[in-house]
Amino acid sequence: MNKITGKDLINILKNISKTKNISLSSNLIKDKILDSLDLINLVFLIEDKYKIKLNDQDLNDKNFKDVQTLVKLINKKIGG
Repeated sequence: MNKITGKDLINILKNISKTKNISLSSNLIKDKILDSLDLINLVFLIEDKYKIKLNDQDLNDKNFKDVQTLVKLINKKIGG
């Protein structure tokens, strides 16, 4: 599986979120890019698209802090 880029994740987020102004440093929770339902949808979409499993320990505010941090987590799970 190919690595995900920040641009890839931003495109996914723009399809899920009502907010369209998203950058690599955007705080996904504090900037209200994702609400609780958006977050659940994002997790399912990432798991399905990248064939990875995000476990309970992965689902925390540290990993979902910003786009860059989430990209690193996904690529780690992919094996990148």
